[in-house]
Order: sequence, then C-alpha cells, then structure tokens
Amino acid sequence: MQKHQKYFHLLGIAPTDDKSAIKRAYRKKAMLCHPDRNPSRTAEQEFIALSEAYEVLIGYRKKTTPDTITKTAEEVRAEKIKQAKKRYQQMQDNELKKDARYFEKITNGWRWKFFKILAIYAAIFSFILTVDFFVTGKKRAIPEITTYGFMPKTLFIDEELFEVPEAKYWVGNFPPVQLNYSFFFKDLKSISILDAPEDILLGYSNSDKTKQFQLFEHFDSTEFYSYASVYYVFPFFQIILFLPLFLVRYKRPNINFAIGRLFCLWAIFPCVVFLSLWNGRLFSLFGLM
Repeated sequence: MQKHQKYFHLLGIAPTDDKSAIKRAYRKKAMLCHPDRNPSRTAEQEFIALSEAYEVLIGYRKKTTPDTITKTAEEVRAEKIKQAKKRYQQMQDNELKKDARYFEKITNGWRWKFFKILAIYAAIFSFILTVDFFVTGKKRAIPEITTYGFMPKTLFIDEELFEVPEAKYWVGNFPPVQLNYSFFFKDLKSISILDAPEDILLGYSNSDKTKQFQLFEHFDSTEFYSYASVYYVFPFFQIILFLPLFLVRYKRPNINFAIGRLFCLWAIFPCVVFLSLWNGRLFSLFGLM
C-alpha cells in the first residue's frame, strides 16, 4: 500500500483498502475537473491523473504503462483523456444501475405493499386529527383548577399542560374553565376560559362552577391548547403525515425519494402507531372506550 501513497495523496484520502472510500474520493474530485465541465488544461491533466490513480488502486490496472515512442505527446494525451472519460462514465453507469436495482427492490414486493398500507393509514389518521381540531365533541366545566408548580401561568388538567399567559386571568379568582374534547378521538384538546364581566362572576362561589358553565353560551371565551398535544402544532404535524402518501404517488428513483422513505419508516410510521394507541384513541374512535 505504501508504493501507492502518491495515488492516495492525489485522491486526498489516507491509504485504505476500502474500495467504496476510493470510489467516493475519485467521484468527488473527478466531477470538478472533468473536461466536459472544466475546460482548463490543468483540470484536464488532473482528470487523467485521477483516473490513473483510481484504476491502479481499484485493481483495474496493475501498474502504469509507459508511453510508446510511436505516438506523439498529443496523441498520448488524447488517448489518456479518452480512457479516463470512459472509466468515469463506466463508474457513473454502474452507480446508476445500482441505484436502479435498489429502487426496484424498495418499490416492489411485500415491503412496498406494507409501506402503502401504512401511508394510507397515516393519511386517514391525519384527516381525523384535522377534523378533530375543528370539531368539538363533549364539553364540560370543572369545579376547580390546578396550577403547574414548575411553570408559571400554566394549568395542569387531566395530565395536560395549558399555558395561560394573559395576566388578567390570574388576578383574583380564576374565571370558569371549560374542557373541550375532540369529536372522534375524545382527546382533551383544549380549554376555554370565560371572558365574562367580573361583576357577573361575583355572584358565584367556587362550588357553583358547574352552574357557571351555562355562561359560556352567553359570553365569549378564549381557547388554549395543550403543550404536548398534536392539536397545538396544527397544521404542521397533520401535513407531515401526508408525506408517505405523497411518496407513494410520486415515487422517483432519486435521493429525495430514498431519504423520504427512510424518514417515513423510522419517524412518521412509528409516531402514527404510537399516537393511535396513546390514551386508547383507536378504541375511542370505535366507541369501545
């Protein structure tokens, strides 16, 4: 390996037996000095030298061949450029064939069918979450509130955290609070805090909070969403869940598709399955809870 030190130096890598590393280094440098992209004479000579180094290190050429005296320097240079271009094109073609085989593998068979099923499920799940954001099911007033000690101006209700930054609610007695549950999944998606005039609320004690619920029908209220809720990040999260279905519809043999597919497999699908089972959402959807 020591005798090929100059070739590794030319490719800009440390001596190695890893052919993949050699190919990556050659491809990276050859793209910059390819005669069809870089017309300078210096780049042309560097391209020839890179191709020679690549061929020797990969094993296509055991040693460099001295120029024959029967050819002029210009002929030798032209032949070297031709061979270097040919080797570069062969490498590019091999990469394309390998990418095509990989694309064929991941878009056929049971793996692709499973991906399409999960993509459709993620889209349906996103659609239901979207409907639940706009449509409220059950509502109920609570008799008392609990603040979250570690965070200021935050309510802790049914294991959900709600930030209420407006100072007016924290002066004197806290106004009546109504819990809003989503229509399909029965999630506690938000709370509503009554904005009724203070003189109206003075006639009620804390024990009358359930009666105060009727005031929500006559006065405005302000809605707040839970920190950790999927409704808090609407519509960004719901849009992301449509990515798998988008890939199914517009699959292409390129790097963007490959990265998107891996993101779906390792991030979106596990997240959808987890959220589907969290708090018995699926059971609530079918009326089992």
